[in-house]
Amino acid sequence: MTSKMNKTSLIFTLIMVFCLGSVYSQFSQINGQKTIGNEFHNFAYSLIMLDDGSYLVLGDTETDTNSMDILISMISDSNTIIWQKTYGGSGVDKPSKIIQLTDDEFLIVGSTSSFDGDIAANHGLYDYWLFKINKAGKLLWEQTYGGSENDFGIDISHRTEACFVAGYSSSNDGDISENKGGSDYWLLKLDEDFQLEWDKNYGGSDNENLKDLLVLENNNILLLGGSNSTDGDVSLNKGEKDVWLVETDENGQLLWEKTYGGSDNEEGKAISKTENGNLIIGTVTKSEDGDISKSFGLNDYWLLGTDSLGQLQWQKSYGGSRNDVLKKVLPTDDGYLLVGNTYSYNGNITENKGRSDVWYLKVYKDGDFNWQTTYGGSGNDNCADVIKAKNSTYLMANYSDSFDYDVEGHIGETDIWMLEICESFLTLDKIDFCSGDSVFWSGNYYSFPGEYLDSFNSQCGLDSLKRLLLTEVETPELPIISGPDWATEFGASTYNVEDIDDLKYYWGIENGSFKDTTNFAHKTALWGGAGYGIISVFSVRDELCKSDTAFKEVYISGVGVEEKTIEESILVFPNPSDKGIFNVEVDAGLRVEKVEVYNFYSKKIYSVTSLGRQFVVDLSNNPEGVYLLHIRVANASLVKRLVLKKR
Repeated sequence: MTSKMNKTSLIFTLIMVFCLGSVYSQFSQINGQKTIGNEFHNFAYSLIMLDDGSYLVLGDTETDTNSMDILISMISDSNTIIWQKTYGGSGVDKPSKIIQLTDDEFLIVGSTSSFDGDIAANHGLYDYWLFKINKAGKLLWEQTYGGSENDFGIDISHRTEACFVAGYSSSNDGDISENKGGSDYWLLKLDEDFQLEWDKNYGGSDNENLKDLLVLENNNILLLGGSNSTDGDVSLNKGEKDVWLVETDENGQLLWEKTYGGSDNEEGKAISKTENGNLIIGTVTKSEDGDISKSFGLNDYWLLGTDSLGQLQWQKSYGGSRNDVLKKVLPTDDGYLLVGNTYSYNGNITENKGRSDVWYLKVYKDGDFNWQTTYGGSGNDNCADVIKAKNSTYLMANYSDSFDYDVEGHIGETDIWMLEICESFLTLDKIDFCSGDSVFWSGNYYSFPGEYLDSFNSQCGLDSLKRLLLTEVETPELPIISGPDWATEFGASTYNVEDIDDLKYYWGIENGSFKDTTNFAHKTALWGGAGYGIISVFSVRDELCKSDTAFKEVYISGVGVEEKTIEESILVFPNPSDKGIFNVEVDAGLRVEKVEVYNFYSKKIYSVTSLGRQFVVDLSNNPEGVYLLHIRVANASLVKRLVLKKR
């Protein structure tokens, strides 16, 4: 039966792969695109989707050879420009992140070297620059923060009564209360009026550069970037530059920090939290040792999975023989979308249309490779940000100096290049099931291990494929309990089952307790008062498959009473009984006070008092099974198993 089913599954798999070959050859397509900018250089940094389907893209634009202004464009859901405005002064104004505050207000963080125009004050070389606009693009408010050196604002998170702004700083004056050397991570907390409430620096004597900020549900703060330091707040450096992750409490007090890397250069780029509370960290690596298990070439995408405290659980690298630079990691229902740019044409990259292409990589939740594709032309094409858009598509903010292949509508020397991408899914569900069970998947039940496929259309219309990898886990056999069935009240007894390496054992006890709480194959019972007790145990394999529960009844005698075994104290006949009539005789000299019968689920089904030494227990109206006869005498309880087997 199993062999036949496995052959059927294999034939079905081969047919599905043959019929759906197009799914493997095309994983995504461009649904729409738009170029934004002027005749000079224009770069994208961040974007947000609005409820009406329009979006705001944050970039910068070159106004002359010495000045860059921040450029914000609102694009409609039909891909037309609603408005476009610039912000800044006569210096260089660099954006980083845009977030939505209300339906009509947006907050932007970046950096500025200007001291005029839209900027009221500048503390030094570059300052953090924070400003607010309305939905029409009108500047509502702005503020700079910094000291006399370079201070670069990178990321922002807004709460109801507070705002956290993060970046890195080389200053040791002005708004900066401390500098630990070189450039430090610099974290600001602003009140509801965006006034500075406190600031904190994190780092060592060398340079730290922050790239991402994540505020958790409990208001703890994660800061991610890179560090060259070997001292100060940095406990360990594994090479030239490491990925450096810091967690603080809501008041900025350092809770813990971790470095990841090898002997060369690494830098953290993006961090997010998984459904189970763990962390996914997107980074770039140039090493081939230390924490890195594989190197493809120069710089690779490097994805890390850690627990909630930053302990490394797994890591995977992706790339080719040249530079592959990760920018963003977007969690999806079936894994993670990694975007950046690549100069490679080999390894994981199957095509490169020019110098560098936008590289769009999909991996499963465990980091295993799913699929990849590149977008671009014959020039340089780079991705800056990606978000989920309508109809399960993705919206990417890129910048490009290409004018051919995938790139349409070239405007200037470098353009902001917006892409809407429709994905063709290749999902993978890995499910373990217990022998004898079945799994419901994609509308059907499956009872045999193997690989199964099913086709579907993505919401944006592309053929897609589901894969199920079903692994059978053997259900443990019923344990057999070894140990005495007779004990003394308040005494101790040891019980055992066969010790199988991959099983955990869960014990239970009535009228007593256990000496310890381990899941071993042996237990020491500490019994209670005279009467009876029950030991139970079941085993579990892989935290999934559970055996039936085994029971053992134990007679517990009173201290000082002449002891006899259960068989010597009680005579029951016939036992087993095919009619449910059991004749019972109790030892002479024992006065029976109460008789009770329990089924195997410990439910009392029979009770009578004041019987003689000889009596009948009638279970003729009960189903077949094993029952426990409890006889209370003057100073003890006697227990006997009754077996009812009807013809």
